[in-house]
Amino acid sequence: AGDIAVVSIDAGSVNDVMLTSAGAITEDGDAATVVTGDQLAATAVGSISLDTAVATADLATSAAGVIDIDETDSITLSSVTTSDGSITVDAGGSITATLVDSSATDNNVNDVSLTTTSGDIAVVTVTAGDMNDVTLTASGAISEDGDASTVVTGDELTATADGSISLDTTAATADLATSAAGAIDIDETDAITLSS
Repeated sequence: AGDIAVVSIDAGSVNDVMLTSAGAITEDGDAATVVTGDQLAATAVGSISLDTAVATADLATSAAGVIDIDETDSITLSSVTTSDGSITVDAGGSITATLVDSSATDNNVNDVSLTTTSGDIAVVTVTAGDMNDVTLTASGAISEDGDASTVVTGDELTATADGSISLDTTAATADLATSAAGAIDIDETDAITLSS
């Protein structure tokens, strides 16, 4: 029983890190102390909040609690799911969102937010539910995987890119903007309101 409080874990660039907590998994608030490894697997009966330098993350909560990841460079989100909480990932490089899902508790609070300060966001599947929102902010392009069955699902989709935006969506509302050269291409499953 209890939480895991992480200051620094260094497994190198090819070894993996596994964290399993009966409570929350927390970081120390210092961006210079991180979890370093190839693949990070973390499960918690509560929130997960970590500063990371990993290639891949597989994260899950089984009780109320958010997932909040601050990644040093690029990261692949192979599976990131919450039982009842929002998902926030900020990366210093690109983000590949293979499976990101906060829809288990669909309450207009458990939003998904993915942000890069350098690099693209490549979306396979992001599912926030019918009431939760999705925010994608990329310093590069935002792209989809070419499979119409893998979509961004949410109430309000907000996407801002320094490049093109190309997404398959199931969203009620979309607020989309590019700040550099690049087209906006949306394939929506059903009805959508283009608010901006």
